[in-house]
Amino acid sequence: AVKEWAEKHIFIGIDKLNLTDGSGYYLKDCTNVTLSGSSTVRNMWGSSTVQDMWGSSTVQDMWGSSTVWNMRDSSTVQIAENLSKGVNVKTIILSQNATIKDFRTKTLYAVGDWKLSIKEASDA
Repeated sequence: AVKEWAEKHIFIGIDKLNLTDGSGYYLKDCTNVTLSGSSTVRNMWGSSTVQDMWGSSTVQDMWGSSTVWNMRDSSTVQIAENLSKGVNVKTIILSQNATIKDFRTKTLYAVGDWKLSIKEASDA
C-alpha cells in the first residue's frame, strides 16, 4: 500500500509533470510542472520548477532553490522559513487572486481584489 501511494505522490526528476487534483504531493528536482484544479503539493525541494499554477492549487512549502513562475486564479504558495535560502520571490509572476506567504521575511504578497487587514496578536 505504501509503495502504491508513493508512486502516485512522490515525484523525483520528472519533466512536464501535470497535477490537476489531489493532495500530499512531494516534488524533488522536477521541471516544467503544472498545477491546476485543487491540487496541493506538500513540499517542493531541490531545484523543482512549477511553470504554471491556477485554480485553487497550493504549494505548502518551497525549499532549496525551488521556483514557481506563473501563479493565477486563487493559487497559493508558502515559502518555508529555514530551508528556503535559494527561493526567489521576485521571479514569481502573480495575477488574479494569487498569494505568496514568505515565512522567511514574514511577508504576504497578494494581487487582485484582496483587502489587507493587519491584526495584532491581542486582536485575534
